[in-house]
Amino acid sequence: MCIRDSPGTVLDQFPKPGMKVKENRTIYITLCALSQVLIPMPQLTDISYRQATNLIESTGLIAGKVEYKQSEFPNLVLEQKINGRTVRQGEMIPKGSTVDLVLGSESDGSTSPVPSLLGHNLTEARVTLEEAFLNLGTVNYDESFTSEDQKAKGLIWKQSPDPTTAFDVARGTSIDVWLTIDSTKIQEKPETEKPENSFF
Repeated sequence: MCIRDSPGTVLDQFPKPGMKVKENRTIYITLCALSQVLIPMPQLTDISYRQATNLIESTGLIAGKVEYKQSEFPNLVLEQKINGRTVRQGEMIPKGSTVDLVLGSESDGSTSPVPSLLGHNLTEARVTLEEAFLNLGTVNYDESFTSEDQKAKGLIWKQSPDPTTAFDVARGTSIDVWLTIDSTKIQEKPETEKPENSFF
């Protein structure tokens, strides 16, 4: 979110590089703001993950990835980071920054089964992964998308690791997803159960 980029830098584009498009196709770009609004980093440690993410979003920040560290305080936030660096409460940071969290875990070897995200939209996928103590990895859009506005309608038709072949994975593992609006690719959304040990 512009933390390491100069104002005016192109951060993203759609369609993505390498995609085949028609002549005169409009290319949408996302620029780093010419001026950044700075806000104080909130205190996120020693509270639950759900409390921390609610606080992150209410202060204009973005909840990022989750790491797990062995601790006598499972499921509490131990550290708050931006770009791999621990950021203390009160430090001024750009509004819109992505904040990664380190949560306590009963053991370093904690694992979770890979949930099926097929047929889910991106918002549903994020919630499902949070409940399974996993992270959303790379988000890929196929050639069926012809405008930026269509992204919100996309559904997941492919994921990696594949839930039908993957064994349990370490908590904090990232799951990559592929989205489409092509109905021939989309599978029916499976019934899922909330993990018994969820702390949300």
